[in-house]
Amino acid sequence: MCGRFTLKTAVIDWLMSLFPQYQDRLESLARNLTQAYPLLARPRYNISPTQPIWVVTQFKNFFSPPPMETLPGDGPIRSMRWGLVPSWADSTNVAYSMINARSETLHEKPSFKNLIRGHRCIIIADGYYEWLKPSESQASQESQSAKSPKQPYWIHRPGDQPFAMAGLWTENKRVNRDEVLQSATVITTEANDDTRHVHDRMPVILQDAPAVQQWLQWDEEMDEILPLLAPSRTGYFITRAVSTQVNSPRHEGSQLIEPVDDQPK
Repeated sequence: MCGRFTLKTAVIDWLMSLFPQYQDRLESLARNLTQAYPLLARPRYNISPTQPIWVVTQFKNFFSPPPMETLPGDGPIRSMRWGLVPSWADSTNVAYSMINARSETLHEKPSFKNLIRGHRCIIIADGYYEWLKPSESQASQESQSAKSPKQPYWIHRPGDQPFAMAGLWTENKRVNRDEVLQSATVITTEANDDTRHVHDRMPVILQDAPAVQQWLQWDEEMDEILPLLAPSRTGYFITRAVSTQVNSPRHEGSQLIEPVDDQPK
């Protein structure tokens, strides 16, 4: 699963990385997005469920209509709540259990299957956390004393480059009848060779700009989309054991991704 992630990359940098085909127009877009969403634009090291996140939805034309330069929130780049709140839900209590959606069962779950065709999105990150369970021998030793917490790992690209996690989004008009609640979930798949020693699941990563564009293309055929829901290639990620401070969503700051020594793999 993916239960926490980071995004310390500047808005202009992840825009340039994921949407190079629009590079001549991205500087003004980045300025407007930063002004519209200053809390999302700052470096974040412990993004947690229910918090606002950057989401890019499917689009026919990235800039018009409507013009993203003047209408942040109405175009494809938006702030949404992490944790899907289906349109039928009367409260946000279901959101935490819907922070992830398994790629293998998207077509079976009522909350997800109707979103695949018209409510695809990407969620922007530059790292995510997973927690390594103690080995059987460790668990046996710990049963004799106080149990140690699971070891968190920060999983990121070489050079800390940003990446796009495949997701689904929806709107809810029942929780607050005066406001439309937009929320999103991260699609997950089997772990690849880089991350399997930490956890058996990983986010679906759209590994380059063409894959991002294909996932977000409005009229893309489903048989072209579904093959994207696969583990990322070997070598895409590296893992780093980090402080258990990240276990609390109240903690924030660059110290959360600093490496710690002598941790088991």
